Amino acid sequence: MSRIPTQPHRRRAYFTKRPDQSCRGTGNWSGYTLERAALNVDKLMVPELLLHGSTSAAVAAWVGWSAVLALLATSSAAAQSAAISKADDAGHGLSIALGMASEYAAHGLARSLGEPVINAQLGYGFGSGWQAAARGSTMNLNRGPGPSRELALYLGRHRALNDDWQLGASVARYAFWRNIRGFSYDYTEATLEAEWRSMLRLRLQYSPDYSIFFRGRPVSDFRTLTGETQLSYALHRSVLGTVALGFYDLSDGIGKGYFFWSAGAVATRGRASFALNYVQVDAHAKELFTRPYTRNKLIASLAWRVH
Repeated sequence: MSRIPTQPHRRRAYFTKRPDQSCRGTGNWSGYTLERAALNVDKLMVPELLLHGSTSAAVAAWVGWSAVLALLATSSAAAQSAAISKADDAGHGLSIALGMASEYAAHGLARSLGEPVINAQLGYGFGSGWQAAARGSTMNLNRGPGPSRELALYLGRHRALNDDWQLGASVARYAFWRNIRGFSYDYTEATLEAEWRSMLRLRLQYSPDYSIFFRGRPVSDFRTLTGETQLSYALHRSVLGTVALGFYDLSDGIGKGYFFWSAGAVATRGRASFALNYVQVDAHAKELFTRPYTRNKLIASLAWRVH
């Protein structure tokens, strides 16, 4: 992927110390499983266009790949729809979930430097599809100074268009404890998503004020855009497999974006769920960020729905 000239920013901040970390992550609000499930992604044939070309070409490739997954979902709908139950993300009343994972990752990048994390989520459904939630997680963003805790506040609504399609919109504010003096990782993120028969999910996320450390200097308050497609399929009555592909556009801040993908499985029994997730990023991410964040990751996670 050719380098795109860095676009102007609203403001910049410069800091003399150099944390090793490049950027922070986002939470997962899709139910109680706090990490995405995964299988062996090496069998996922990603088109060559995903690894070369401009950002616009990469986005076009993501759209095309989404269409491929949509066709796969359509072809298997009759066999799968009976085995997959709809997640009531915007149910009524109080919900509480606790979880732990071998590692925390977002957009394919490590957010805990290989260390295990614990997290908790408190949510409340108001009816008519509205839901508010707060989620906290431990993390280890840098090898030196930097955030070790993340708190996210969320408000969103899901609405069923018909028996097949469901739409959702939400806004979340992420705050970090132990921000570096003179530099804040806090940011806001808006999400739009569409889901077809609980099998195919299309997600678009936008942040107007993202900030990262990049090659020893901070880059503050730039725009990011993420497109992600996820296909879910029933492997067993209580086991769900997933494959996902996303593109993370950072061109407004550092001139490039990159692809990330995952595949895996999640098993559910009663209030508990266990997920195994394999996560990988493309060569451009490895050019932008150091190996501790871009290495291939196999993440195991356990979640418990308390209420």
